[in-house]
Amino acid sequence: MKVNMVEAMFVNSWIRRFMQKYLEVPLFTKIGGLPKTKRVAEIGCGSGYGLRLLLDFYEPNVVHGFDIDEKMLNRASSFLAKEIMEHRVFLHNEDDSLSQLKSNKFSTVFFFGSLHHIPKWRLALNAASESVEEGGKMYLWEFYRPLTMNWFVKLFVHHPAEAAFSHSELGDELIKNKMDIIGRFNFLGLAGMYVVEKNTGKSPRNENLNSASSFTHNVNTRAKA
Repeated sequence: MKVNMVEAMFVNSWIRRFMQKYLEVPLFTKIGGLPKTKRVAEIGCGSGYGLRLLLDFYEPNVVHGFDIDEKMLNRASSFLAKEIMEHRVFLHNEDDSLSQLKSNKFSTVFFFGSLHHIPKWRLALNAASESVEEGGKMYLWEFYRPLTMNWFVKLFVHHPAEAAFSHSELGDELIKNKMDIIGRFNFLGLAGMYVVEKNTGKSPRNENLNSASSFTHNVNTRAKA
């Protein structure tokens, strides 16, 4: 789902970036330890700031950003132009079913508050879980139903009702997808975190996204003047 103008302003604001850098990423590490960094993905990468944090904090070999919004991806391609040219960052124009993600394997997958924007969030979570290699991790920071469906919040931003869930519902769905919970955090039922680990014994899929051809819908990979 694409965000409206108000939420796009918030996503790209210094407040949101401050939260990601000084709250979310450090808390991820505290409750779940360090991620595996061979091949990392972020779902709902937006303008690319989360990808930059992953590069700076965890120094992965390569990071892949997935987003449905082409405008956001174009901003990310400018913001991360140097890293893209160095083949450290790849961007993908994804659909709500995360079909590109599901057909590949990653050592770690991150959600920085993007799952509650996806109407078919259970299918998206299943796709993300399928993409995590055996022994790999998934880190999720999410906003829950009491916040996303709050009447005041709904005056400014739209969140699909079918994408609303609670902390316990998210945890139950992760377990259904054969993820072992290794860390969690719940802030008053309004927002929270999970860090989970894949433990299934399934063999990994082919890694086929590390190429320039993975850029779709004419996402610009060069810095703009």
